[in-house]
Parts: sequence; structure tokens; C-alpha cells
Amino acid sequence: MSESQLSMEALQKLLPTAYTLEKPLAAGSFGQTYLAHTETAPCVIKMLSLHRSEDWKCIDLFERESKLLKHLNHDHIPNYIDSFTLQAHNETYFLLVQEYVRGKTLEEWVEDGRRFQYAEILALAWQAADILTYLHHFQPPIIHRDLKPSNFMLDENNKLWIIDFGAVRDTLLAQGTRGSTIIGTFGYMPMEQYEGRAQPSSDLYALGMTLIYLLTRQEPSQLPKHQLKPSFRSYCQVPESFARVLDRLVELDLHHRYRSAEKLRQDIANLQKKQLKHRRSFWKGPLKGLLHMRSRGAIITVVLVLLGFF
Repeated sequence: MSESQLSMEALQKLLPTAYTLEKPLAAGSFGQTYLAHTETAPCVIKMLSLHRSEDWKCIDLFERESKLLKHLNHDHIPNYIDSFTLQAHNETYFLLVQEYVRGKTLEEWVEDGRRFQYAEILALAWQAADILTYLHHFQPPIIHRDLKPSNFMLDENNKLWIIDFGAVRDTLLAQGTRGSTIIGTFGYMPMEQYEGRAQPSSDLYALGMTLIYLLTRQEPSQLPKHQLKPSFRSYCQVPESFARVLDRLVELDLHHRYRSAEKLRQDIANLQKKQLKHRRSFWKGPLKGLLHMRSRGAIITVVLVLLGFF
């Protein structure tokens, strides 16, 4: 452990008495994440060291995430609890406290061997579209800018959560203005984001790539390309109607891509209705035949009983 890195025991002594650390969850180049609890519920504490953050942009993103989370109120986004700074050994530590989500990221689910079925993918797509509809309806729109399998969590009740708003873009650049710093993950960013012009539809592109990853279990860079778009059909089996939705999500030209999460949510809802209708028609035939056989069997039984009586 470096001199600038606080041990869990040292951090516990600095924390307000309301928080009790339980165990570390993750550690990166610029900070650490701990599982903790209050008197009433578990929570997550994200800590960032100013001395260790050589790039001031990381500090900016951390503070931006804290500021943003205070104003978000959605069932699929972890609740903001608190944020504060600590001083120790001539260093400043930024801390963010959030609601703890008991589950695993989509990336972890795939790595653990889970294979998502078509119905599950539709459910996840609808939930994600619902969250993005909420975020993109802010004025200006809130753009996550780093959607990927490791930034979606799926809890024990198959409820989808979006996490890590450190790269969020809370302003929508007007056409012709100077671009911003490029933030995102290779393979999940559309071209306009590489140019520093993130749009609400940029999040939809990343969502499309995430859904393709769940279906194919392949990173975007591993899939073959056709006209610079991922060729995923040979790696999974989904109805062509849904494949076309995925195609539209990952269009390179944002003018041909889904322009709103609300429209995507409506299309996914229609696909869910079709799937439910298909399931009902699938079982209707065999069930009708079984009932017919049972009715014929009942008639034969009555006849045999009468013959025996006479």
C-alpha cells in the first residue's frame, strides 16, 4: 500500500460515526470503493484521493457525479446519500455515499456463464430505455456517456440499475461549438462522441452495443463488421424484428439511429406484446386438443358406466 493510500482502518477513524466500513469492493488507479452500512441500511462509499489523481479531470468528474446524483430520483438509479471531503496526511479525499445495490454487473453475469434469453433481453432493454427516457427529458438532457455492461447492474429480482455517473454530460453542445473532452469506452462509443459531441442518441448506441454483447457474449471489437457495423446475427438467435431494432440502435449516422429513448421504449413494448401473443397461441393449440381429448374421455367413461349398470 502506498503512503498516500488510506488503509480501511485509517479511513474508518476519519469517517463520521454514522458509517461503518465492512469490506472493500473495488480499487482503481484513482480511488477505492467500500461496502459500508448505517444504522438502517447498507451503502457504498466511493473515495478519491486528490494526490493520487494526477489528472484533475478525474476530480472534476467525481464532483460532477456527486452534484448530479443529488437531483436524480428514479427507482433504477442508486440513491444519493451524502458527499464530503476528508483531510489526512496533507492529502484531500473526496467521498461519495450511495445506496447499495445487491447484485452483479451485466459483465459479471456473462463472465459467470449466464446466458440471457430473448425475453430477458427484451425486459432489460425496456428497463434501460425507461431510465434513459427519464435522464434525457432533463433540460438540458443528462447524457451518461459511458454505458457498457460493467455500468449496468442486475439485482436479485432482475431489476436493472444504471451506475457510475462520473462521465455524465449535463450539457448538450450546440452545433458548431467547441467539443469537450472525450470520455467513454472503446467499442461502446459512437463516432460523434469521439468528436466530443455526445448526444442523447449516443447513449442509445452504447445500449445497443451492450445488448449485442449480452446476446453474443462477444465484445464489440471481437465481432466482424459489415459497413463498420457489428455483424451479430450469426452469433445469436433472435427474431428479425428485434435484430432490426439493434441495427437501428448502432447506426453510425445518428440521423438514422433512434433519436429518443421514448421511441425505443415503445418499440420494445410492442415486441413484448408480440412475444406474449406468440406464447399464448403456441399453447392454445395443444391445450385445446387436450381439453377435447378429456371431454371425449368423459363421454366414453359415462357410456361404459351405463353399460355396466344395465
